[in-house]
Amino acid sequence: MPVEFLTDEQAAAYGRFVEEPTRPELERFFFLDDVDRLGALGESASLKWLRTTSAKMLPKIDLPDLLFEVDSRTGFLDAFVHLGDGRTRSEDSKTSLVALLVSEACNIGYTPVIDAADEALSRARLVHVDQHYLRADTIAAANAKLIEAQGRVAIVEHWGEGLLAMLGYNFSPRFKDLADQRFWRAEMPGVDTGGYGPLEPLACNKVNLNKVVTHRPYMLRVVGPLVTGQVRAYDLLRMFGREGRPTPLGTAFAECGRIAKTLQEDQLGALGLVLNAAVLWTTRYLDASVEQLRALPADEREHDVLNEAVARLSPLKHANLNVLGRYAFRASTPAGGGLRPLRNSDAAERDDDDDDGED
Repeated sequence: MPVEFLTDEQAAAYGRFVEEPTRPELERFFFLDDVDRLGALGESASLKWLRTTSAKMLPKIDLPDLLFEVDSRTGFLDAFVHLGDGRTRSEDSKTSLVALLVSEACNIGYTPVIDAADEALSRARLVHVDQHYLRADTIAAANAKLIEAQGRVAIVEHWGEGLLAMLGYNFSPRFKDLADQRFWRAEMPGVDTGGYGPLEPLACNKVNLNKVVTHRPYMLRVVGPLVTGQVRAYDLLRMFGREGRPTPLGTAFAECGRIAKTLQEDQLGALGLVLNAAVLWTTRYLDASVEQLRALPADEREHDVLNEAVARLSPLKHANLNVLGRYAFRASTPAGGGLRPLRNSDAAERDDDDDDGED
C-alpha cells in the first residue's frame, strides 16, 4: 500500500500495533496453537549439564585418524572396489582412500595430502584411486556400512527410529531429473579409463577434449580479465553465443563444464560419506561418555543422567575434530579394538576453539 500521502508520524505507525497486541488480536493473523507446538523446547538444568559435560569428554582427533578408526570398526573402506574387476585393493590403498576422501570433503585438492616419499600418497596413486575407486556406487555401499553400524550403538535407541534415519544421514546429493541427466567421460590418448559398471548408461557421452585444447589459449585470456574485474560476465556471455548458437569459444567452455558437472557428484558424495563417518564416531563416544557419567557415584556428578536428556543429545559435534592445518595418514587406531580415552570434563586445559554449545 502506498504511504507517500501519509504524514511522517502516520508513516512511522503504519502497519504497527499501538501497544503490545493481545492474544485475541494475534489470533486474527496467526495460528498460535501451531506456533506453540513448533516452538523451541525448554532445556532443563540436567540437559544443559549433560550436553556440556559430554561434549568436553570427547577426545580430540584429526580427520584422517577418525576415518581410519571408523574403518577399523566397520570396514567401510572395503566398499571401494575397482571399477573394472570389482576387487578391493592392497592394504596401503586405504591410506590413499583416506587421503582422497579428506581432499574431496575439505575441498583442498591433492597438494595438501600428497607425500612424495610415500607411494600411497603420490599424485599418481591418488589420481588412479580417484578414477577407479571413488564413484557413486562405491560411496553408497560405504554409506550403507556406516548407517548399519550407527544402528548398533546403544545410545541411538534413545533417539528414536526417525532420528536414526536423520542422524545416519546417507548424504547423497542427486541432480534434479536424474533420468534425463548425462554424465561425461574424458578420454586421453593411451589412457585406459575402463568401464563404468552400473553407471555406464549415464556416462556414455565423451567430452570433446580437442575443442578445449584448441581454444585453451583464448580461454585463459578470457578468464584472466574476468577474475581481475576488467570485464563483466555479461559481456563474456555475449562472446559465447551468437544468434542462439554457441561460438567455438563457447563450445570449448561448455566441454569444460561437462567435466566439472560430472566431478561434482563424486565430491558431494565424498563429503556426505565423511560426515556420516564423523556422526558415527561421535555417537560411539557420546555413548561411552553417558555410560561413564552414569557409573559415577551420585555425589560426584552434578545431575542425574536422565533418559529424556540423553534423547536430546546430538552427535553433530565439531570442536574436538581437526579438519584443516595438518594431515598425517598413518593409521592410528585404539589398541585392542577399544575406544580412545575420554577427556576429563573438569580439566583446566581447554582449547580456545572449544564450544560446548555447538549443537
